[in-house]
Amino acid sequence: MLKVLFYRRYVGFTGGHLKVWHYYNHVKASNKHIPNIYFAEDSIWDSSNPWKNEGRLIVDQWSPEKSDIIFLAGTDWRQLPEQERINYSKPIINLVQNIRHVNPSDVRYPFIKNKAVRLCYNIDVYDALKKANANGPVFYIPMGMDFDMANKWRLLDIRPIDVLIVGYKDPEIALTVGLKIKAKRIRVEILTKNIRRSEYIGLLRRSKITLFMPMKEEGYYIPPLEGMAAGTLVICPDRPGVTNDYKDSINCFRPQYDTGHIIEAVDKALKMDKKMRNELLHNGRATLLHHKLSNERDRSLDILNNIYQIW
Repeated sequence: MLKVLFYRRYVGFTGGHLKVWHYYNHVKASNKHIPNIYFAEDSIWDSSNPWKNEGRLIVDQWSPEKSDIIFLAGTDWRQLPEQERINYSKPIINLVQNIRHVNPSDVRYPFIKNKAVRLCYNIDVYDALKKANANGPVFYIPMGMDFDMANKWRLLDIRPIDVLIVGYKDPEIALTVGLKIKAKRIRVEILTKNIRRSEYIGLLRRSKITLFMPMKEEGYYIPPLEGMAAGTLVICPDRPGVTNDYKDSINCFRPQYDTGHIIEAVDKALKMDKKMRNELLHNGRATLLHHKLSNERDRSLDILNNIYQIW
């Protein structure tokens, strides 16, 4: 069995950690590879940490020289000696989750000169890496997600929350929009900080409409997919890096990112007739079919099984 070494600094649940967790499990599903993972000393081990019960697969030393393949994401490159990064002696798989990697002012930008097999789940990130002449092959693998909650829909009419605002990435705008909507005597919940994932999923399933607030630049922005799986009507304002899988007036509303247009989209969602509402929900559910976790697993394992030829 070939060892694939992961690194994480876990100080709270994020979409980025979720995708690394998925790829870690793809390696676990291989009959030729086994994952190991090392955590930074300040990592937390509460119930939100997906690796909490991984036992012997969590290693207590960062020893890339004892592994066969290295899996890096984000700024994990810093765990390798700087002078060795550009052409490391062992294959490196680099999960690139954000468009910021090709921005010369970003701390991640220098990493694209390092040789790696790069995986992207956003076609715009893939195109940007190719254009920037990233060192090594680049693969696009459509985002995979586990949508168990898609089988537990509740009818919108019996959901107690009219509008949920997932605003922890932009709390200022979230509060501004939320207060304006509340003034219309609409039942609103506003999230301005991360909560436990089980609570978050519960809120999605109890909300008729969910407004997801992305940050200034994204690498895909997973939460609206989760909203579609939970059967809530999705509103996702447009920002760079947010996937084009979210199509305005087809499977969601995608207004411009300003208070006026966002509130206009919320009003439209609240007033839409049942036929149009059901059409958006149906199209959202259909969108999930393109994002099966099993498809992502098969594609990633195909690359992993041929890593030495690709490298």
